[in-house]
Amino acid sequence: MKFSEIKDKIQNLGELKSLAEIKAAGLRVVRNSKTGDYWLIEKEFLKPVLKSPQELKKYKFGSESLKKRVVLCNMQPTEIEESKLAQYFHWGESINTHKNSTCAQRAIWWKLPYEEGNLFWVKEIRKRIAVFRSDTKLLADNRLYTSTTYTDVFLSSNSTITAFIAEVTKRDLGGGGGPRSMMVYEVQDQLIPTPALFENESIDFGKRTVQDIFEECGVNPSKPIRSQDPRPLTDRKALDDIVFDALELTEEERKEVYWAVCELVKNRLDKAKSV
Repeated sequence: MKFSEIKDKIQNLGELKSLAEIKAAGLRVVRNSKTGDYWLIEKEFLKPVLKSPQELKKYKFGSESLKKRVVLCNMQPTEIEESKLAQYFHWGESINTHKNSTCAQRAIWWKLPYEEGNLFWVKEIRKRIAVFRSDTKLLADNRLYTSTTYTDVFLSSNSTITAFIAEVTKRDLGGGGGPRSMMVYEVQDQLIPTPALFENESIDFGKRTVQDIFEECGVNPSKPIRSQDPRPLTDRKALDDIVFDALELTEEERKEVYWAVCELVKNRLDKAKSV
């Protein structure tokens, strides 16, 4: 982004003459995604927000990988009246943003209720079945559910047997199938292997790119599933073996878990194509 290209589009630029001056003043240039206008807002009021599961490529991610920011301010109006942020809010009031049905219900219309977390469940699941973890607490949009928890729960939630149980116990939405939609209470009630299984394990899981469930389990969905010998990815096998060993599953029973979850997902997706 070149300053010369947006200079005339910044609504509250004032006397600032370069991006260097803007940054030195503790400000950032923000584009309103709905109007296309640019505004200067204090960096302290801009927080990274996870808007879509599509932003997440790896099981573990850092806040620096997120592109979008949300304006978050818990101060009183009198405390920010000299700020660039206040100018942005005044503009919002000039177009009656404060009167819309959501904002009008708040004591301070721009003060957002929020919850931060470091573990994220996806609301609508297709082929990519994963629970994601951030390096710091972050905000998330309503397409994801968040909680604050520890490594053991992250590992347990990503075991293949957890994905299998979730596919078996999912709600029947009727219609064409396709995505598996999860509600908050379903995440809260989801069965997982006891996290205590991973307390003394030094498993290195989650640094790579997330693959779809078939790739994760080493099964080709275009061929008869049970004619194949599942070849799960190395770190997935290491994760799953901890659970399988605790359950004392035989080699054939371990294959059955991989076959079954892949069959359930394939059937769900095929049902969507047939409608």
